Amino acid sequence: MRSKPWFMVIMLLIFLLISTPGWGAADNSAPASPVKLIFIHHSTGGNWLADSNTEQPWGGLGTALKNNNYYVSATNYGWGPNSIGDSTDIPDWPEWFTGTNSSTVLSALYSETGQNVDSYGAWSRLDTDPGGENEIVMFKSCFPNSDLFGNPGDAAGTTPDSSFTVSNAKAVYNNLLTYFQTRTDKLFVVITAPPQNENDYSADYQTAAERSANARAFNNWLVNDWLDGYSYNNVAVFDYYNVLTATDNHHRWQNNGEEHSVNTIYNYSAYPADTWDSHPSSTGHQKATSEFVDLLNYFYNRWKTGETSAASRLKVNITGITVSPTTAPVTGSPITVTVDAGASDGSPVYYKFYYCANYGTAGYETTPWTVVQDYSTSNSAQYTFNSAGSYVAVVRAVTDTSLEPAALPIIGHVINVGGGSSEVNFTKLTTDLYTTPDSADKVIVTANAFTSAADTIYYKFYYCSNYGTSSYSTTDWTVVQDYSTSNTCTYTFPDREDYVAVVRAVTDTSNEPVALPVIGQTVSVDSGIKLTSTAFSAGNAIPAKYTCDDQDISPPLAFADIPTGAQSLVLICDDPDAPDFIHWVLFNLPTDEDLSEDAGSSTTLSNGAIHGINDFGTTDYGGPCPPSGTHRYYFKVYALDTTLSLTAGATRSQVLSAMSGHIISQGQLMGTYSH
Repeated sequence: MRSKPWFMVIMLLIFLLISTPGWGAADNSAPASPVKLIFIHHSTGGNWLADSNTEQPWGGLGTALKNNNYYVSATNYGWGPNSIGDSTDIPDWPEWFTGTNSSTVLSALYSETGQNVDSYGAWSRLDTDPGGENEIVMFKSCFPNSDLFGNPGDAAGTTPDSSFTVSNAKAVYNNLLTYFQTRTDKLFVVITAPPQNENDYSADYQTAAERSANARAFNNWLVNDWLDGYSYNNVAVFDYYNVLTATDNHHRWQNNGEEHSVNTIYNYSAYPADTWDSHPSSTGHQKATSEFVDLLNYFYNRWKTGETSAASRLKVNITGITVSPTTAPVTGSPITVTVDAGASDGSPVYYKFYYCANYGTAGYETTPWTVVQDYSTSNSAQYTFNSAGSYVAVVRAVTDTSLEPAALPIIGHVINVGGGSSEVNFTKLTTDLYTTPDSADKVIVTANAFTSAADTIYYKFYYCSNYGTSSYSTTDWTVVQDYSTSNTCTYTFPDREDYVAVVRAVTDTSNEPVALPVIGQTVSVDSGIKLTSTAFSAGNAIPAKYTCDDQDISPPLAFADIPTGAQSLVLICDDPDAPDFIHWVLFNLPTDEDLSEDAGSSTTLSNGAIHGINDFGTTDYGGPCPPSGTHRYYFKVYALDTTLSLTAGATRSQVLSAMSGHIISQGQLMGTYSH
């Protein structure tokens, strides 16, 4: 621990606020009731959807989506107004979503109920159309779109055009966000273009290796960078490209979270239909299906949860800062500072640009700040320094210009005019957060920093609790990881409250300056229901007493932080490693009572709670009984604004369906067990 005063200077200089929307832990369970989905595709998408057949490649995606409660329609060649279904290359997407005729196109897209199988293989879907518009829009370009020119690190262009370059591909997808943010009632899922065979790259001024590497870099950008600063949960990316480049490359649901791993750097198709055909093979399609569906469930639940999340309201997310030129400027030369930010509730963000001179000198703390541009909606401004020296250029971002807080959100950058020492500067801070974490969850924080001289950088990670309270300024800091060359660290926060997670970066670990460089974010640890047990703690082993190896009685459970207005609780216990085996369904629990050990096996308990049916086929608790290895068991509690009109023996799906629209808070407790 260390004392607080040094940090109050820092907070006035450089800080990054990233909100963490959503309630509870990540959830990859299928929707409780049918959800309408439309898939924009051509041949590859048709093969992926297709059921087993002997005529052409197939992936069984249609049936897998059906089995997860999605009612799937599709477009194909010739579909829609002016046959726009013919146009699914990357440069074509603005025509669909932001062009002059896009309202007509989207009206037809949202109401489409046909399968449009064409000749690419029939696929199964739910028997009954649930009605209404398509809620989910999946769209995919085909493998020729993995033939991209330019360079891997090219920045996004300003305005989309018809070129097949890294820069224009980024410009296209940035353009789409201007529409997606206006339709948070829809979930948009980008399916990256599949990889090509090396043979399919024609000779040109860039080699096949260069162009395929560009495709890899662009798709990595879509997954890792594109949505930085985007304030909603209604856009997601599935890296179909990466999944099809090697057997050990994945984009999937793994270990109760999203895994995007590139274990083999191979930028061509590892699953081609044949040597001269880049259409994915059946094996490749089926791998993609096995990895995609659980992720789609996660994207869907994250979106539905995030729509009403109070935790994300009115927070400003600052996700990066760039300074141009990157070299040390000369006196009198204009410097452009640009900040990427967004408000979590979609409110306009206002930016204020200023600077302070004399950084690194004795006179720094008494030097006044100079405002370059007062609050406006422009996220870019020009600075001009008329004398040599070290400056700190700072940008503040707010949604309410009448409220200028003393700390976050603010970000800054050291600029050495006329040359000077090699300072450390941060460009970005990211976390693996997609939902608000619980106190038992691990949060991975990654900081990107550089020096102009390419010196070795050492990172120190710490946090402070009580953010936003009167005791914040006197709370000690907790060091999570002392100085090392690793720019990534895993945090686990002990309690449910607001924290500031901070990273400091230096080139000399013996010199810890009182100000820059430091960067941080707020992390709101879930304030939902707190579910605990005196029998085991979160993440630890469940005693045998509560399993099939012993008495097989239910463990004691205690509920805390039940929100005002809750009328009943629902408790569900499942094993995602079985997979998704249901051990306990209990609904209409009172909100003011805990569950004692061995709560009872009758269909209706003494407190009025009613048992649903578990996957053992009984209307009571069925304890852990893994077939092999160590399994995880999630006890999930939901607070509802109603009671459920269901009878004993209701299935989990029936309970989840009845709960829909009535959940006001939730929590969970995970324990493990092996024989």
